[in-house]
Amino acid sequence: MQIKNLYRYARDGGGVTTSLEMPEADYTLMYRIIADENKAITKNGADLYPAIDTGIAEGWYEVDAPADELMEENIANISV
Repeated sequence: MQIKNLYRYARDGGGVTTSLEMPEADYTLMYRIIADENKAITKNGADLYPAIDTGIAEGWYEVDAPADELMEENIANISV
């Protein structure tokens, strides 16, 4: 499992950007958690994702990846 810092910030002129590169502006720190090969990320043991962007890195862990259909359904329902 990999955890990468993400930086969410307001752009000049409006809009919001989430980037792996630290901006020279005020930002909110977030995290991109990426499962290893044949693994999935979960926080509750039921909702499984190949990767997720979240405001909290603690509490996430890896499990063996399920059938592709379940992963596809969870990808469509990701919320941060």
